[in-house]
Order: sequence, then C-alpha cells, then structure tokens
Amino acid sequence: MAKSIPVMTHQDAPPPFKTVPMLKRVFNTYVNHHWPRIILALGCMIVMAATTAYFAHLIEPLFDGGFIRRDKQILYTVPAVLLGLTILKSIATYIQTYQLEFIAQSATRDIQHELYAKLMQHDLKFAQHNPPAELTNRFLYDLQRLSASIT
Repeated sequence: MAKSIPVMTHQDAPPPFKTVPMLKRVFNTYVNHHWPRIILALGCMIVMAATTAYFAHLIEPLFDGGFIRRDKQILYTVPAVLLGLTILKSIATYIQTYQLEFIAQSATRDIQHELYAKLMQHDLKFAQHNPPAELTNRFLYDLQRLSASIT
C-alpha cells in the first residue's frame, strides 16, 4: 500500500519569500551608510560609459581620415587619444570595482557578526535541531550570494 503524502494547508505553508523587502532592509541597514563610496562608484560608471561611447566615436575619423585620406595627423592623434581613453577607463573600472567590493564585503562582515552574535544567544537545544552543516552553509554560501547581489 502506497504512503499518502500529507497535504499542506494554507496555514501550514511557510510565508512567501519577499526579495524586494529583504533587499531594501539589507540596503538600509548595511549599505546605506556608504553613500560616498556609492557616489564614487556611480561616477566611475559614468566615466566608463562615456569613454566607451567616445572610443566608438573616434573609430570613424581614424578610418575615414587616417586610412582613406591618409592624414598622418589623424593617424598619430587618434590612437594616442584612444590609448588615453583606455587608461582612463581602466582606472575608472578599477575604482568602481574596488568601491563596490568594499561595500559588499563590509555588509557581509556586519551580517556575519550579527549572525554569530545571535547564534551565541541560543541555547544548546537550538544546536541539536539545526545541523552544523546547514548553519555553516548560511554563514558562508548564502552570504556570498548576498555579497554578489550587493555588488
């Protein structure tokens, strides 16, 4: 005889996971005080977008003026400008990546400290009902995913 699967009622079901409210809470609690770094990262993103657009814009004069009309001035000027733009974009990319990683790592550290403090407040019965592997998973992998989301 086959076992019957218990049917969950609406009252037994776990509450739905709400991503947007959770992300708002994480942002307000752990990220919001990093506004100077966020603004710097956004500024670097703007520089990256502008250099990419200007890079594409400079290709046309290079081909039309430098290769078709054989203007030596353009053949020397445009590659130098492109090199400067590449350096500027690289610096902006580095700063933007560093700032966002700093924010994400800071938030992760703060959450780990809070999780550890809460874990230490529980009694031994909590440890018996929650496998250490699950707790370790929460401490490491779930927070890594959260850090990636923040970045």
